[in-house]
Amino acid sequence: MNEGIEPVFLAQRYALLFIIGATGLSVRSQPSCSIDLGPDVMLGVGSLQLNGPAGFSNYLWNTSAATANITVNTPGVYSCQVSYNTGSLVTNGNFVSGNTGFSTQFNYSSTLTTEGNYYVGTNAATYHPQFSGTGTGNFLIVNSGWPSANFNVWCQSITVCPEQTYTMSYWVQTISNAQPARLQWWVDGSWTGPEVTLPNFGYWQQITHTWTSAAGQTSANFCLRVMSGDGVGNDFAIDDISISSTVVLSDEVEVLASTLPIELLSFRGEAIMGQNHLNWSTASERNNDYFRLLRSVDIEMWEEITRIPGAGNSQTVLDYHAVDDTPLVGTTYYTLVQVDMDGSEARSPVVAVAQVGNELYLTGPNPAPVGMPIQINGTLDGLRVTDLIGRHIAHTVNNNSLSILGGAGVYVVTMQRGATVRSVRVIME
Repeated sequence: MNEGIEPVFLAQRYALLFIIGATGLSVRSQPSCSIDLGPDVMLGVGSLQLNGPAGFSNYLWNTSAATANITVNTPGVYSCQVSYNTGSLVTNGNFVSGNTGFSTQFNYSSTLTTEGNYYVGTNAATYHPQFSGTGTGNFLIVNSGWPSANFNVWCQSITVCPEQTYTMSYWVQTISNAQPARLQWWVDGSWTGPEVTLPNFGYWQQITHTWTSAAGQTSANFCLRVMSGDGVGNDFAIDDISISSTVVLSDEVEVLASTLPIELLSFRGEAIMGQNHLNWSTASERNNDYFRLLRSVDIEMWEEITRIPGAGNSQTVLDYHAVDDTPLVGTTYYTLVQVDMDGSEARSPVVAVAQVGNELYLTGPNPAPVGMPIQINGTLDGLRVTDLIGRHIAHTVNNNSLSILGGAGVYVVTMQRGATVRSVRVIME
């Protein structure tokens, strides 16, 4: 026993309890109690990527996809479910730090021949001639007589997520050859689960029970209470108290049919050499004055970065291109606002483009005229140039300049700095 357990904070809930070591505790907070898929979005023509929340190991969409992001091409409501394991949320549940991190109604004393006393030690026989029991380290040793019936032997307040199921467990041993005690979990002053008669003298047993938090609940006070008051017995040891959960969170987003007065074939973004390149195509346009390209870090606050003239009226495929020269580190979101001749506006679906700070990349130009060197961002440990089918292409590197000797074409430049490797596409024309 005595497994390593990360701590959470201690909060006092009972005025009559004797508080033990309430200072100096570190805090283990929940990573998250909710997720947000963002506002509803327009589909437009073509497909749209929906992004789940970052940082989780398990994803499940209502499409049965188990990936962080999905691509959809039809309107509808899409939901994403994520889950994570909290690990044990108990402070000092294995008593490795001694008599600290919890509250109790018992008296702390090594004189365990007196009823109502408890002690944290490694051998029950050290503190009472009729006690016997050892573990692999510290554990809680209790002499609970008839005056201690309905006393809380261990309490701790813990941060929880609403409407989640928590597993409460502890290891326990009867340490005298007499009547075993009965324990029960109490949460926020109410009993939960059955009274458990402890095992007979001489061996450890794990006791497990579950409890579900209420809607809106963010903390709970967990207590182990002694329910028995027999005149003889009620002597026991507790170790490895654990409260944990597999938290399951979900959210949904609605994908709406586009009302754009254009037929938008595609709208895509790509991170290239420190810039974000946005490309879109229209199959037809009706009274299309111009496009406003907006960007956002949170899909709530938007800023305009450029305006691109529209074609007015068109029945042929037209391609558009814009560059964000100063993208944000991380993920930047983009949307098109199509503005009619009369000033009315309609918005496109949102696309996400990820930039990672301090990555290796070429600083340009790209595309570049044949023969023009391309600048390298910093010192590299390795570099190679290939064509699109993987054949090596002759090149030279002079300080921070790369010259590709293969003539006009599209090439892949792969760079290495330390353990980081990145490949970028370069166009020579």
